[in-house]
Amino acid sequence: MRPAQFFHSIALLAALLSSMGTAHDAPSAAQSGGRIELQPTRLATVARQVHQADAAVQWDFANIALDVLLESYRQELHSAATERASTSGRRAKLASWRAGTRDLISRLESSHARLADGATLGIQVDAQDQVLIVIEGLPIAVSALRPDTEQVIDEQILGRFCGYNDCSVLAGNSPSDHQYPQVTAGTWYFAPNTPPTFESGQLFRCEFTDTGGRRQKSEACSRAANEALQLAAGLEQAKEQGYRIDWDLLANGSPEDLANGRIVVNRDGAYIEMPTGTLWKLVRADWQRLVAWLSSTTDTLRTVLVIRDATRLLETTGRESGRP
Repeated sequence: MRPAQFFHSIALLAALLSSMGTAHDAPSAAQSGGRIELQPTRLATVARQVHQADAAVQWDFANIALDVLLESYRQELHSAATERASTSGRRAKLASWRAGTRDLISRLESSHARLADGATLGIQVDAQDQVLIVIEGLPIAVSALRPDTEQVIDEQILGRFCGYNDCSVLAGNSPSDHQYPQVTAGTWYFAPNTPPTFESGQLFRCEFTDTGGRRQKSEACSRAANEALQLAAGLEQAKEQGYRIDWDLLANGSPEDLANGRIVVNRDGAYIEMPTGTLWKLVRADWQRLVAWLSSTTDTLRTVLVIRDATRLLETTGRESGRP
């Protein structure tokens, strides 16, 4: 989730997402903590243009953005309704998450209604590229519940808005301009006295205990490989911006700390946000191998990373959804 201290994010944070801290100002060259902005967003680019547009265009943008947010949050709540927690503690947290999300939806519905009734409106973008819809002085952050759905929400808003409004500011700035490296193919290897192994992108090998469910296993390995490459690219961007990466801190952390998509990169609290719905399932030894792989190689000189206990990547729980 993008940093936000605004009412709908606070409602959700207060309900459950205590693992996500409060907002920080955009880091400067002398600032070492807080969220690291890796790249500008297309939505922020359009929102800055909308800020200068007439009232009708601003209203259209705000109306579409609230529609998309409500659709996304309702879908999250619907998905959570079918989840079954295994412990009483998790059941309590999940119930609290659901209650917080319902309250969040109610607040957004109220703001949407006020917008329809002609409430005063403003469109703002802060220093961290957070898009804000300000209705009667109350800022609403255009933000997903999970880091891995941020771009989906952004592109849904742009798809609807740009179909009827001027988005020429995006010329030459397509989603592919900011995509991270991806691997799309892989190969299975079988040999005597060797675990069944799937190699994804000639960089990422996953060792499994048996040959069953090969499609699911290859997909899980490819997801982990893509997340690892995204993480590598994100860390590289952070270093280019002058942030110090504490590799020991990363290696000594628990993979489960990644479940919310936030990766703290140094002891000053600087962090990046990325999809980590598969990597957080790694056992500690494999996570430490991944950190060593990230720290000792570059994009052009990467060696092959081997995940010894890749069967763990197949585990299914509510954690990868961003819910408790």
